[in-house]
Amino acid sequence: MAVMVGAANAGGIGGGALLMPILLIFLKAEVYDAAPLSNFCILLSSLIRFYMTFNKQHPERPKTLQDYEVATVFMPLMMVGTSLGVIVNVMLPAAIALFLLIIVVTFMVY
Repeated sequence: MAVMVGAANAGGIGGGALLMPILLIFLKAEVYDAAPLSNFCILLSSLIRFYMTFNKQHPERPKTLQDYEVATVFMPLMMVGTSLGVIVNVMLPAAIALFLLIIVVTFMVY
């Protein structure tokens, strides 16, 4: 699992869509346990990636590799989505949450 997260992180994605099915199928985790564990793995991989690249310069522009302007645009939207997801996750039964997760992952794969 650590190798998969590392490869996903090197490719520029967090790997959450890959971690959820692995946690559900192979580790037999419940949906309510797998989602926070997946988010924690993404957080750790993001912190490691940030630490490794935080002083590196962009090869073509005089700025760092992190684009903080993009973060200021995406972070409020991510916080709203996360808050709504937590509220919906608490209200719905596990089967419906799993069905919605399958729909989202299928759409992402497509």
